[in-house]
Amino acid sequence: MSVAGRLDTLTGEIVATGDLCPADRAQMFELMHRYYENVNEVAFGRDLGEKDWVIVARCAATGGVRGFSTQKLIEASAGRRILFSGDTIVEQAYWGRNPIAEHWGRLAIRLHLQAPERELLWYLISKGYKTYRLLPTYFAEFHPRFDTPTPRWALDLLAELGHARYPGRYDADGGIVRARPCDERLRPLVAPVEGRHRNDPHVRFFERRNPGHAAGDELCCLAPMRPDNLTAAALDLLSGGV
Repeated sequence: MSVAGRLDTLTGEIVATGDLCPADRAQMFELMHRYYENVNEVAFGRDLGEKDWVIVARCAATGGVRGFSTQKLIEASAGRRILFSGDTIVEQAYWGRNPIAEHWGRLAIRLHLQAPERELLWYLISKGYKTYRLLPTYFAEFHPRFDTPTPRWALDLLAELGHARYPGRYDADGGIVRARPCDERLRPLVAPVEGRHRNDPHVRFFERRNPGHAAGDELCCLAPMRPDNLTAAALDLLSGGV
């Protein structure tokens, strides 16, 4: 936060995980610890090490980390490529006005252009409704959702990814990665459902489908990352940088 309570201007960048400096890693861990319970530095470093990139939101003046999102490209069955978004957190003051989504879109476009003939999908696991709400904001088709049954191809792919990444923890019936007592979870009162969000059918669906989210359960989701599946909001977000 800058002088007189004004928010710092943030810049964004996509960094290969191996290029992160120790100071960046320390600030990322501090952010996670501030907003999540049960954050373990060893487990955090291990999880970070298996990701390919980190989208970092920095203070333009100081370079300090104000938010980040880890990303990994997964090769799946039938020649599919999967962009998996892992740990994601932004300082609360910058919710709704940070560059992470824009740079995530740039990464997705880069991956699509590398192999346009291959199907690319977003694999998102969500502990909170704000994360799940990104799906209807940026994609016309995504699964699961309140108004359309999840098709068989998506159920099968979710099961493939869930069992591979979370053996013994993926509940195929609910499409949920079940939390263990030691797993990370949002601290109480971080992003509670309130106000207009209580009438949002997507938010109501998320709470109904993942009733254990406050304890760390994560709803597994997929969205095809075809250009014709982007919403007007997604196109508007990307238009400034592409």
